[in-house]
Amino acid sequence: MTGWKTIETMMPIDDMELSLFTTLSTYKPNNGINPEENFSTELIVHLLRFSLAKKTDLFNRFAGQFLLEPIPVREYEDISIDTQKMAYTSKKNKAYPDITIRVKDRYLFIEVKVESGLNCYEVDNGENAKETINQVELYQEILVEPKSVYLLTKYPCEVDLRGCDDFKSKFKWHDIHLMLKGYHTKEPVEQYLVHEMIEYMEDKGMSIPKVTFELERGMEVLNNLFEQIETALEGHDYKKSFGYDYLGYWIKRKGGKGADDKAGWVGNLWEGNRLLFEHNAPKVVDHIKKTSLKGYEIPDKNKSQARTFFDFEKKKYFCLTAEEQVDALKKWIDENCGLIEKYGG
Repeated sequence: MTGWKTIETMMPIDDMELSLFTTLSTYKPNNGINPEENFSTELIVHLLRFSLAKKTDLFNRFAGQFLLEPIPVREYEDISIDTQKMAYTSKKNKAYPDITIRVKDRYLFIEVKVESGLNCYEVDNGENAKETINQVELYQEILVEPKSVYLLTKYPCEVDLRGCDDFKSKFKWHDIHLMLKGYHTKEPVEQYLVHEMIEYMEDKGMSIPKVTFELERGMEVLNNLFEQIETALEGHDYKKSFGYDYLGYWIKRKGGKGADDKAGWVGNLWEGNRLLFEHNAPKVVDHIKKTSLKGYEIPDKNKSQARTFFDFEKKKYFCLTAEEQVDALKKWIDENCGLIEKYGG
């Protein structure tokens, strides 16, 4: 077909399709990596494959609503779905889209996220130099035309993808949950699978949660927490910092200028069990690395930062009086601000 560049040799077809349980058993926790993202991907793909095999309307609904390409049942025989299928880019880098859907005249690539954000890679730019791109930008370079690229996430993703001409849409897991809730089928096995998928998504917080009467009390408690944090921050130079999924304070080094305005950050990433203190001052991060300072970690995605956490349970925070809670927070914050003052200059 004109304009179609085949990548048959780059994306070999498996001789047989493994059972769902065999596939899931290959994903095991490793070096702190949680396999649930892979589990979720394999589960939705299993459901879509079943729809293709039994020629039900589910795949057509999924394609029409989320991929913006309705595919009638009569065309199902020309479709295949794979996970983690390797492909090469135009710059000879390897790419592994989470979901690859092959239609008879095109490829559809879906990047899937649950708890994590988009990964970034340092890759060859084809001119003997390196460039940093995210996963969607990497898929944009896959050596096949025509193609479409999509992003499936649990949380809103505000990354700028305007440079990706083949990027078509973003959608969320709760959108799939709503679609499945409204889907009715007479196929008994599919009916069971859809029900189980709905239950799984609700168990994993991948549906829109209901707001209950605890909201009023929860807002009061949250306000109390940040009132305590501001009390603990007295004597330090700070300013408020908030966004869709975080609420906290930038810490400024005393007497510092420019980059020192954001030497550290303390706050909550909407985690009910801990607070985060993040160091951004290069000299502080270097000190933490060199001394392997206990209780600190270096994020894989940004090695110019160091993090430590105030764990409410480990600190027995909820058993303390209000005054003792503030004292515990102040001690933790003062220790970290002390690192900024001592090593951040």
